[in-house]
Amino acid sequence: MEISLLEHRDFVYGVAGVRNGKNGFVFERMTPELFEIYGYSESAEIRAKSPSDVRIRFRTDSRTLGVTLNYGRAARKLFVLDVSVDGMEAKSLVPEQDGGPLDMTVDLPGEGMRTVEINLPNLIEVEMASLRVDDGAKLEAAEAYHGKLVIVGDSIAQGMTCSHPADSTFARFSRMTGMDVHNIAVGGAVMNPAPLAASRALGGTDVVVAFGINDFSQAKPLAKFQEDTRGVCELLQSDSRRPFIIVPIPYPGENGPNKAELTSDDYREVIRKTAAEYPRITVIDGMQFFPMEEALYVDNCHPNNLGMAVYARTMASVIHS
Repeated sequence: MEISLLEHRDFVYGVAGVRNGKNGFVFERMTPELFEIYGYSESAEIRAKSPSDVRIRFRTDSRTLGVTLNYGRAARKLFVLDVSVDGMEAKSLVPEQDGGPLDMTVDLPGEGMRTVEINLPNLIEVEMASLRVDDGAKLEAAEAYHGKLVIVGDSIAQGMTCSHPADSTFARFSRMTGMDVHNIAVGGAVMNPAPLAASRALGGTDVVVAFGINDFSQAKPLAKFQEDTRGVCELLQSDSRRPFIIVPIPYPGENGPNKAELTSDDYREVIRKTAAEYPRITVIDGMQFFPMEEALYVDNCHPNNLGMAVYARTMASVIHS
């Protein structure tokens, strides 16, 4: 039995919309305004169109689940889709060859009504051609989340380059806290008030901003970074959601000052000092909660799956407290 995700829009989380594409359902994290903000390059567009931290959740008594997924352009060639039942360890589905399509039917453990959660690939465009359960199976919405966190940030927040979407920072955060997440982070993004302003259309109870490393690597002038950070803080201070801002975690790939003769700590200090002027904003300092240990990084910038677990625990302890 086919599940129409247009008819069951309440099964899909972390999106501004679901629509029919050429080869299946398309999951849009971004509003049209956000797509416009991130349309400045093909790489940014691909990352914005990737369904990072998008989840499909529902309850069913089906014994099997079938998925057909078509792939598009990739920020990273990570094709894994994760499926879990009642919060148990996720089963990973991988296409027979890179580029797909993925077309699999798997057994769902347990009996009776169970909660199924599907974590879509984080860093590649996808269209879901088919989502199937047993003929005659019961379907209902999953238990409601308690609160929603909107994430505005760069590649570290987006989950670059998490090998399994269920292991991303904010997928873990959601399971730890019972909160929904809507991740509009885009790899390569810099401190900018515009996406934060546009994110208000997404609602939510909490919002977190995580920029800075790309500003350093692109040698944004410090006066401009101060201006942009103040613009972000002004918006956070007036936001109806609880506001948080993250000071970037350590950057092992830093090899001395950038072209503006500035270090990453110069940018971090701007965030700390500026945010301190706004009493509603909670600062989460990556230099305090994230060790610069090789075992926690997949490269010289991004946390690996283990690093994302460290990151998620801090987010959960601060935001869900």
